[in-house]
Amino acid sequence: SSLSVVRTLRSSVPQSWQSSALRGPYQSKAQTPVPTMRVLASFVATSALGRSALRLQTNPITRVCDLLGDLSKKLEHEGKEEKKTFNKYTCWCTKVQQQKRASIASAEGTITEKQNYITELDSGRVEL
Repeated sequence: SSLSVVRTLRSSVPQSWQSSALRGPYQSKAQTPVPTMRVLASFVATSALGRSALRLQTNPITRVCDLLGDLSKKLEHEGKEEKKTFNKYTCWCTKVQQQKRASIASAEGTITEKQNYITELDSGRVEL
């Protein structure tokens, strides 16, 4: 890209203004006039201004509105992701609660059986 810039610059600047840096190796080396530096400086300045001009075209209110719009999109996306995570967590909690309830019911049945067995041992109905 810098080669194309030099070629463009070389074609748009008169031959008498071109510096030895812009000439090919077989061209004669005349003294470098001051306007060459001005052309280069103006070219660099306009290309830099062109890039920053896009940022400056929007006024502050438009930028704030764009930022708020982007923020709302980001919040909607995060909300959807959070909802998915919450649904996964809710499903996990429901499964764990069902497993715990079944485990507790099983343990309560075992406790009742063991209490009856202990009562029968105490009364002497069952011997070891």
